[in-house]
Amino acid sequence: MAFNELNSVEHYIIHQLSGVNLNATGVQEGKAGYVAEWEYKAANEIPRGVNEVLVESVEAELLYLIRKKTGKWTCFQNEIHFNNHNLKKAKEIALEIYLAVRSYNQSNPEQES
Repeated sequence: MAFNELNSVEHYIIHQLSGVNLNATGVQEGKAGYVAEWEYKAANEIPRGVNEVLVESVEAELLYLIRKKTGKWTCFQNEIHFNNHNLKKAKEIALEIYLAVRSYNQSNPEQES
């Protein structure tokens, strides 16, 4: 499976954990642009669920694993959310995803880019 900006690691992880396809019509953000002002908040002030935090941990671990195994960063990943929440579980999920993608690519070399 080749990743691109519409099929990023973060989107893939969210889809695998929640079943939500961020590229589906109605899920995407509008085309108007981002106009909100930035405001710093401590982590405990942001109302996030456990899965949202776990996604960030898995994303960081998967990207690190890809870099460690291949010597390269992913082509279309332009940001990484780091989080140490449930690190052991995040590493397990990241390895599972990495092995699944690697196995798919080895079975379907014509799909790799």
